[in-house]
Amino acid sequence: MTETCDPELTEKASFSHQSLLKEACDCGASSIEKKIQIDNRYTSALAGLVEAIVPLFHGSNCTASASALLINHHYHYFMKFNDNDVPKPVQNKPYLGNIMVHLMKGCYFNGLKSVGVMFVKRFSDIAHNQAKRPEVTTPMVALTATSVYAALFWKAHGTPAKFDFTGNQFSKVYFFHIKFLKDLSTKSPEKFDKLMASIFAAIQDLMQYKNSTADAEADVLAFLDLDGIDED
Repeated sequence: MTETCDPELTEKASFSHQSLLKEACDCGASSIEKKIQIDNRYTSALAGLVEAIVPLFHGSNCTASASALLINHHYHYFMKFNDNDVPKPVQNKPYLGNIMVHLMKGCYFNGLKSVGVMFVKRFSDIAHNQAKRPEVTTPMVALTATSVYAALFWKAHGTPAKFDFTGNQFSKVYFFHIKFLKDLSTKSPEKFDKLMASIFAAIQDLMQYKNSTADAEADVLAFLDLDGIDED
């Protein structure tokens, strides 16, 4: 890009490139990953396609949608969308929003050095609860919800090119979720354990999907008769 480019557009393009590259890597889609690395036009087209199919972040009302979700902390709920792509939180599914599950999988259960792998015994120990299943921890959920809040806060304020997620800027949001989850644990231990176990299970489902995607690609390559393909 030239020096006359809008810096906000440059920032957005860079963010889109890195996000798509990471997702392709996480999903084991090596062919797409390589294409993103070498073809900027392909990356721009893919970014446009993704933006078009994510209801929350496209259309003239995306800023309004982001602002609405910040009210009463509705952003972490699982969402349903109406015909106008307006998100509506499902009241009995807190912290089960798609973005929450994807972020926790990417941050805590991605690679040999991730928390979910290095401290796998901890999750086994937590399984000795009323749900009788492994659970995510309260700080993991609260920190992820805080990051979603920060992203929506950025969107609601017009996606400024300069936005820092640093210091104690969102500490009140983090402690709000800590208190929310602890209160739920106190008032209804069974529902709390079921919720945290459901989040863990949703993350594991994503990991299984990644493995099946990688296996499918390997099967396709195994079937390919590379030696029999003409080079001319």
